[in-house]
Amino acid sequence: MKYSYHVHSNHSDGKKSIKEIIDYAKQIRLNEIGFSDHFHLNKNDVLIPGDMGKESLDRYVEEVLHYSSSKDPIVKLGLEVEFNLETVQEVKKIIQSYPFDYVIGSVHIVDNNIIIDWSVDRLPSNFCSDIMKRYWYKIQQMAKSRVFDIVGHLDLTKKFGLQPKIDLSEDIDLALKAIKDADMTVEVNTSGFFNPCKEQYPSEDILKKCKELEIPIIVTSDAHVPEHLTRDFDKAFRLLKDIGYTKQAYFIKRERFFTSFK
Repeated sequence: MKYSYHVHSNHSDGKKSIKEIIDYAKQIRLNEIGFSDHFHLNKNDVLIPGDMGKESLDRYVEEVLHYSSSKDPIVKLGLEVEFNLETVQEVKKIIQSYPFDYVIGSVHIVDNNIIIDWSVDRLPSNFCSDIMKRYWYKIQQMAKSRVFDIVGHLDLTKKFGLQPKIDLSEDIDLALKAIKDADMTVEVNTSGFFNPCKEQYPSEDILKKCKELEIPIIVTSDAHVPEHLTRDFDKAFRLLKDIGYTKQAYFIKRERFFTSFK
């Protein structure tokens, strides 16, 4: 089965409409296409341009569901949510009011106003120490909330090729334990291959730890244009096979299933 679940349309920061993306998915013979536009319920966080708020969610869901009768490809309703501890319980209620197939939980913002993947020039001097540490703590909080199904682009802090200046191994282990305890799935996001870090999110070392913990995975591309729906999937699957994975997750109405790699 061939599918792509981390996909953004022009409802958030994607470049094309839902229909245009579905048409392209049909051309490349995807069995399933899942939309996961950005949603952010803001309280104190800085707002990221393009994120949907509550006022936009109905229109997004309505349009995706308009194509839900499609079988070529099957269209899945997803969402990528910015995790905020102060709003997560309200987010949970909102999510439960819609027929989502899966929900991705992501962290792009640390300390309410530091967007970790926006511009390397805007990152503070303590980014490679305190901010990275707090990123992993926020991932841990996100998993402990038990609101989300998939962890989005884990270890995004490396996007610009910056490496930690402190030992974060314990912080990463605690985050992975929380992900395991919450029975979440970790996405293997191929967009990292095309950023300065030049590798998938998360790193091979973190994926090996995921395998040891028996944390399920799903390969995604974080596509913002249709042409990126499956870019470098083959490369990701080769890596995962080397690590020992043979199956990846897929979702129906927030219930997880598994399919073998081809």
